[in-house]
Amino acid sequence: MYLGQMTTEKTSIQYYLKGIEIIKNQIQQTKVTENSEEGQNLKRKAADAYVSMTEIYLSDLCFEPDAEAKCEEYLKLAAEVDPNCPVVYQTLASVRMSQNNLEDAVLNLKKSVEMWQANPQLTPSYENRISLARLMIEAQLYDDCLTLLETLQREDDQYVDLWYLYGWIYYLVGSESPDKLEYFASAAECLEQALKVIKLGQYCDHDLASHCTQLLEEIYSLYPKDQLRKEIDDALPPSEESDMELN
Repeated sequence: MYLGQMTTEKTSIQYYLKGIEIIKNQIQQTKVTENSEEGQNLKRKAADAYVSMTEIYLSDLCFEPDAEAKCEEYLKLAAEVDPNCPVVYQTLASVRMSQNNLEDAVLNLKKSVEMWQANPQLTPSYENRISLARLMIEAQLYDDCLTLLETLQREDDQYVDLWYLYGWIYYLVGSESPDKLEYFASAAECLEQALKVIKLGQYCDHDLASHCTQLLEEIYSLYPKDQLRKEIDDALPPSEESDMELN
C-alpha cells in the first residue's frame, strides 16, 4: 500500500491491487474472522485502497477512456469489502458530482455523514472531513458544511483550509443575500485568519492562498475595512472584541 502512495498513475494502481490481494490472502490464511477487530482493520485497508485507486482515476487518469467505469468498479468493490466505510460513500459523492448527478451526490454525502455520526469510531480523518466540506460546498449544503467546520475547528483551529472554507462559504452566501455586509464581514475575518495561519508557516496550496487574497481584494473593494470591522464587533457580545487584522 505504501508503494501505491509513493508512486503515480497506473503504477500506483498495480501496487494497490497487489496490496489488496495480499490483504485477502492474509484474511484467508490466518483465518481472521470478518467481525474481529483485526478483520475489520484489514477490510478497512482494502476499502481505503479501492478509494485511493478511484481518486487516481478522478485526477491523474481522468482522461482515460475507462476512467468512469473504473471509478464505479472500485467503489462497488470497496462497498462490498467494507460497507461501513464512510469515505467510500464520500468518494462516490465526488464521482456523482463529476457526472453532474447532484441529487445522488447529496444522498451519498448525507449517508457518509450519518454513518460516522451514528458511530464516532467510524469518523474519518481531519483531512478527509476537510475534503467532505469541499464537496458540501460544491453541493450547496452550506448549513451542513458550517456544522462540520465548527466540529473541525474545535479539534484544530490552526488549519489553513478550515478558515479558507469558512470564508468561502460566507462569501458565497453573502453574494446571494440582502445581508451582504454581514456575510462579507465574516468572510473577511475568516480569510484573514487563513492568511495569518499561512504566515505562521503551515503549508498550503498556492492556489488556495491566491484565492484568499483574491476574495479579500473583492470584499475590500466593496466595503471599507473599518465598516467590516464594526460589523463584526457589533455582532459580538459587549464583553468581546474581534481581533481581526485587516492588512
